[in-house]
Amino acid sequence: MGRQKKFDLDKVKEAAFYYFSENRANANVENIAVRAGMTRTQLQNHYKIEDLRLLAVEHALTLLVSDIFRIFSQEASFELKLKLLVSNLITKAKKERYLASFLSFEVENLDRDFIKNIKQKAKENIEPFVKEYETQVEAGKLIDIAPVRALIYIFSVSCYPFIAKHTLQVTLGITSRQYSEAKKIQIDEIMSFILKGLKP
Repeated sequence: MGRQKKFDLDKVKEAAFYYFSENRANANVENIAVRAGMTRTQLQNHYKIEDLRLLAVEHALTLLVSDIFRIFSQEASFELKLKLLVSNLITKAKKERYLASFLSFEVENLDRDFIKNIKQKAKENIEPFVKEYETQVEAGKLIDIAPVRALIYIFSVSCYPFIAKHTLQVTLGITSRQYSEAKKIQIDEIMSFILKGLKP
């Protein structure tokens, strides 16, 4: 029996996310395998359809928060780090238009162990932000609330219902450059609004 061809797990996750979020009616092992550049048999040797759904959730969570909290481990002002966080959240949410609805739907159906693992990983991911926020509180620069509450505030302000870039351009009759300039102002204004709410 020949050796099994190695496959790219990231491609499998992306393919699973595509079908479960954008094309759920066609979410099956065969379609996911084809999109990932594999045969159905190759994929079935490793994953059942339920496993692929969980991989889709993992991919969605990675898209939303992957590496963005590392911003707070860098040497820079809190304002700059916050601006980068807001920019990342807005950009990812606009780019991945099915992300929020997919996660909202799927989280309701996840088992306890999977949720427990996600929460543990999330705590590790946000640790740089927590330390930064607590430092700012000690310096008297931010209000003394739980860092997680501050994050809820930041996420809720940044991740509003999203309208695709091209839809806005057509609706408002603006150029790509005008849209980009407006987006930059939007990020600055959201960051200022967040800071106003968090400062003593």
